[in-house]
Amino acid sequence: MKKLLLLIVLLLLSVSMIAAYSLEGKAEELPMKGVVVGYLPGSLQDAARVVWSDNLEKTLKEAGCEKFIVIDSAQDVTKQVNDGEDILQMGIDILVLNPNDADAMIPIVKKANDMGIPVVCLDRKTNGGKVISTVSGDNWQIGEEAAKLLVKLLDGKGKVLHIQGTLGASVVYERGESFRKVMENYPDMVIIGEPSSAYWTTEDGRAFTEDVLSAHPDLDAIYAHTDSIILGAFLAVEAAGKTDQVIFCSQGWYGEIPNIMKEGRGTIYDWAFSCAAIGQAAGDVVIKIAQGKLDIIPTKVLIPCGVVTPDNVDEMWEKYNLNLVE
Repeated sequence: MKKLLLLIVLLLLSVSMIAAYSLEGKAEELPMKGVVVGYLPGSLQDAARVVWSDNLEKTLKEAGCEKFIVIDSAQDVTKQVNDGEDILQMGIDILVLNPNDADAMIPIVKKANDMGIPVVCLDRKTNGGKVISTVSGDNWQIGEEAAKLLVKLLDGKGKVLHIQGTLGASVVYERGESFRKVMENYPDMVIIGEPSSAYWTTEDGRAFTEDVLSAHPDLDAIYAHTDSIILGAFLAVEAAGKTDQVIFCSQGWYGEIPNIMKEGRGTIYDWAFSCAAIGQAAGDVVIKIAQGKLDIIPTKVLIPCGVVTPDNVDEMWEKYNLNLVE
């Protein structure tokens, strides 16, 4: 009996040792083990950025990331520069940056370069310094396709309000310049205003649109750089009783816009991409950096956009909405 008990104890010890060895082996295989990542989001105040930030963090932690340090700059360009100085002194190995301003963050990128800290940009780029890769939606595609769509829907003639985001952000330049380049080919397509919302707010979108409707009651279309802005524009048009007159084009497909489209309250076209996919793709780039696979990392990782229309809104709801609204 004693021999049997001893044998059972030895077997249990063996199993425990094998399990512990297996777990230790798995931990050693995690590519981000011991790696500290610093993350500077331009803001964590809207649904899209929250989703891709959460998925970035989840992807890295599942890969064994030792520490994920986040400093929210809350749309403040100066604060983000100061945050960059701070985070570079926190012992990080890799920096992920969502720059509020493409020029203002150049010194931070260059300082990271001098310190040997690889930099990855998410959603937006900087205009200088060495960045390993920029992960974003295809902003040139968005502006170009929106302009071409409006030309088609308006038969090449109409008044268009173009509401931009924060001037200086790379996404604003890309979404705006691609839109203008197409519109330049159609002299009867008139951009009657290009105001910018420094903080991408619904309030700005509404105020800009109310002003334009007063001066141009025959407004035909509004193109805005994100859904928080287009929501304000839509509410202004709705209050004026002109939703049957004005066509809306936007980007993001989050917040209230998907619901408005499903309810059929206006003619809205929205360029949607999976924010979850952007976060995961940025995480994958960081993991490859940690693995030393720099030679296989593309300088640009573009997440394809899907155009949500009044005709395919239900189908696209199933494909994109869960990634953008929650």
